[in-house]
Amino acid sequence: MPVKRLHTLRGSTMIEVVVGFFLISLAVGLTTVLFNQVMNSSVLYSRHRAYLAVNNLVEKQQEQNTYEAVSEEYGDLVIEVTLTPFDEKRKLYIVTYQAIQKEKKEVLYKRQLLKQIKTNGE
Repeated sequence: MPVKRLHTLRGSTMIEVVVGFFLISLAVGLTTVLFNQVMNSSVLYSRHRAYLAVNNLVEKQQEQNTYEAVSEEYGDLVIEVTLTPFDEKRKLYIVTYQAIQKEKKEVLYKRQLLKQIKTNGE
């Protein structure tokens, strides 16, 4: 009996069923998109904070004209500065700044600069 009833649906009822399925799928899609945006915004916020922390340290070192290998903490971030020799004759070094999240040990932002660093004797 129920199979016969399904075949005898009126046209307007069939349209309502199709529109209902469309609205349900639209609601599920919007919920998924909003969830992804919220999850991505927290990651983007962390990366932006890392970017700002690294750039503040770069500006501070450029103003003081002192480049040294240090490790500084900014809240839940650790900013590590490393110096890698590039050209010993010209005293060129690659200065690498890395913002690392303490908990996950994940590098959120990395910046490299090529700088000429003079020693105290010169």
